[in-house]
Amino acid sequence: MTAHVCEQAKLYGATPERDEFDPRETWERETAIGAVTEAFSVLADGIGMTGFQLADEASSLLWGFVNTLDAQIRRLERSIDRISPELRDLQKEQDGDPDAVFRKLDGARKKYPDMVLVHGGGPGVEKFAARWAEARGVHQVVCRPDWNTHGKAAPFRRNDDLLNLLPKGLILFPGSGITANLGDKAESVGIPVLRCQ
Repeated sequence: MTAHVCEQAKLYGATPERDEFDPRETWERETAIGAVTEAFSVLADGIGMTGFQLADEASSLLWGFVNTLDAQIRRLERSIDRISPELRDLQKEQDGDPDAVFRKLDGARKKYPDMVLVHGGGPGVEKFAARWAEARGVHQVVCRPDWNTHGKAAPFRRNDDLLNLLPKGLILFPGSGITANLGDKAESVGIPVLRCQ
């Protein structure tokens, strides 16, 4: 079954679902404007050729194209308006409390003065941990997910990479299923896990 899914993804391309992280780059503004301008020019040249029946409909067809783009922009703006409050709440939750992160890491450093901080280089808690390490002169190793190589499995592969470094312990702050996966895997191989609230 997995081989079939991989074969289909290779043939037809695999794209993330609407509620999944999309690692693909977005167009830069100038590139996007250039692409739309070129599409509009090709369409205008094609349907505006005299001697064809479509030439009489050129104005309506071109306005239809413009209206389609406008409708898409309005749909996206409504989506942004609808999810903006949720995004703000998630950002506040993700940002967490840097003081709590600093206190926990200071406690770990008392126990292990020669500690090396290993983290995934993400926003929120990991960003605060990186700041803590910089402020305290603690060496850090960053294991970022390789989205290009591993696709949706990238954060789970990153968890494996973190654990392959054999840390003496793991400090986990509330997070996603990926964070829970890291904690469960660590415990299964005997690495102590401190779960913070």
